[in-house]
Amino acid sequence: MKQDPARLWREAIGLYDRGQYEAAGRLLTVLRELRPEHPPLQHLLAMCRYNAGEITQATDDIQSLVNKYPELTLAKIDLATILGEQGRQPEALAMLQTAYRETPQDLSLGLNLCIAYGQASDWDKADRLSRDLIARRPDPELIWMRTILALNFGHFEEGWRSYGIRWRLPPHAWNSQRYDLGLIPAAPGVIPSKPFWLWTEQGIGDELLLASVLPEALAAGMTFVFGCNSRNISLYKRRFPDLDIRDATRVRRDDLAGIQIQMPLADLTALMRPSRAAFPNPAPPGYLTADSALRGRLRQRYLQDRPSGEKLVGIAWHSGSAARGKQKSTLLEDWLPILRQPGITFVSLQYGQNQAALQAMQERHGIRILQDASINPMGPSDPVAAQITAMDAVVTVSNTAAHFAGALGVPTIVMLPAGYGLHWYWQRDAAQSIWYGNVTLLRQQKTPHWQPVLAEAAERLQQILPNSR
Repeated sequence: MKQDPARLWREAIGLYDRGQYEAAGRLLTVLRELRPEHPPLQHLLAMCRYNAGEITQATDDIQSLVNKYPELTLAKIDLATILGEQGRQPEALAMLQTAYRETPQDLSLGLNLCIAYGQASDWDKADRLSRDLIARRPDPELIWMRTILALNFGHFEEGWRSYGIRWRLPPHAWNSQRYDLGLIPAAPGVIPSKPFWLWTEQGIGDELLLASVLPEALAAGMTFVFGCNSRNISLYKRRFPDLDIRDATRVRRDDLAGIQIQMPLADLTALMRPSRAAFPNPAPPGYLTADSALRGRLRQRYLQDRPSGEKLVGIAWHSGSAARGKQKSTLLEDWLPILRQPGITFVSLQYGQNQAALQAMQERHGIRILQDASINPMGPSDPVAAQITAMDAVVTVSNTAAHFAGALGVPTIVMLPAGYGLHWYWQRDAAQSIWYGNVTLLRQQKTPHWQPVLAEAAERLQQILPNSR
């Protein structure tokens, strides 16, 4: 049967976009026999290999492709990203600089060069180049890139001012749900004098972080109905018993009698904390509370038959984020400097399928990490919160566990990636979170090397444990 190259190409792109890299690679391999000299096909096949874990081969393939077809801008951008993820940031930056000098009209190259400057902590160059790009074309993605850079470097006045551009981004750049009920948008920078609809717009972790302004908003006399992720409702209700809290996915305009104004949660955060100086200093150690009875039962169970004085430390070593998970994640095998410390029982707070890693740790090194099957990290937040507050401390990568621990006031160490995986709210160089006073930030100096960060975390853990409950 004769193969249809156009159909195969469409199917391969669809598989790639859905993250099915091995399946896409198999189709592209067949298609390459029909179209052996098709540079975009070779590029996509190399990216399939890269995302499937064939790092060295994929890097060599894209480098050869760029050498042979220097006009393939997207291949150059992907190569720079791959080099950066391998800890070769100077090479990636130099390549983007050269490419942009050769084709300064290519705004996608300029955008990625700006991001590279930001990752290199060079605000001045990122500032100049981003202004030039936006002056030439005020494209939402260019403005968004500068917005995130500004927030990352602590320039909140500028960053918040343009944060609204997120609603004009294409789905690949911003795919958060918008629970807009068609009400009147709250005036920027003005505290609403009437009740309003406040709705979440991002994932569980970001919601917990942005909702840290709720105590300040209520203290300022604001009245609102808060639509949040359904998993968090009971957790918020314990802390804010008088607040009307609802599942954001189920609220309709007719459910909000008498309310005419609406505001997304990030806009409330911008209103309450318009500048770096507006953040509480020091940041409060958490703002939520867990079910104390469940916390007590879990702690008692985890410490049963343990020596007197044993500490409980929760750990999470992986991020499942589709966009940045690879950069933020570590290997459990690399945690030995932490896991070999005496007097500590370690408890897995990690979501996802991790039995193989836990079993390998016990078989190879004799280290047993507790995993409580009764707690689903992806389920309702109340049991998750109780488990985290049962810990004396938490050590984690940048994932949802970091935000739960931060919001609940548990002494926490968060290990952050050096490159693309760094979220703006952790800032470029802060040693302490400006959002959670109980969170210490440790930073990777070079991608993908986590061992120095884990070694430092082992030392810091001993420093925060004596101050634990």
